[in-house]
Amino acid sequence: MRKKVPIRKPSVRPPRTEISKSAHSGPRAKKKLKEQSVKPLESLHVATPQNSRLRFLRREGLIAPDEIATDEDYVPLDFTKLNNRELGAVHSRYAVRHSHALFVLARVSAERAMLERDRRMAEAQFRAEHKDNYSTKWELDDAMLVDEALKQYGDRVSELEIRVHLVEGVAEGYDRLARAASREISRRISEQAPRD
Repeated sequence: MRKKVPIRKPSVRPPRTEISKSAHSGPRAKKKLKEQSVKPLESLHVATPQNSRLRFLRREGLIAPDEIATDEDYVPLDFTKLNNRELGAVHSRYAVRHSHALFVLARVSAERAMLERDRRMAEAQFRAEHKDNYSTKWELDDAMLVDEALKQYGDRVSELEIRVHLVEGVAEGYDRLARAASREISRRISEQAPRD
């Protein structure tokens, strides 16, 4: 009878399917996301409003939560299910968006301040031109309320004030998402065994 010789196993392992690389961006990231088949209840859909008064956010490059369903961005509701690379990508993405939202907030606030100054100047000019036409200050104030040019200033100032409040809310949301990802990163680092 012939002696059995053990079959030698190859010393080379087959390559892993996932190799650590930099995070995907653009169309590649969307394709990768579709491959992972995220369940709808495990993520929050985020989209820039398309057909509403919030359209200015799209012009400013901000992605804001809205009721329309779109696949522009996903925020995992449970960060503990993400691997380290995905968690880092979420943190980086929302830290950058938060800084951009603060820039937009500063720009809109500056526009509001300049428009408010122009409105006060227009009101002062109206008072100076029409002070002889009215016997009391209250009549002059009532006339200012019905003047079309001053109404337009008031409407534009109100619109900018609304924009400031909306951008503040979006910036705060970005900040909270970045901080939540940062807390999860810190928790994972503290749970790792100390290296000698």
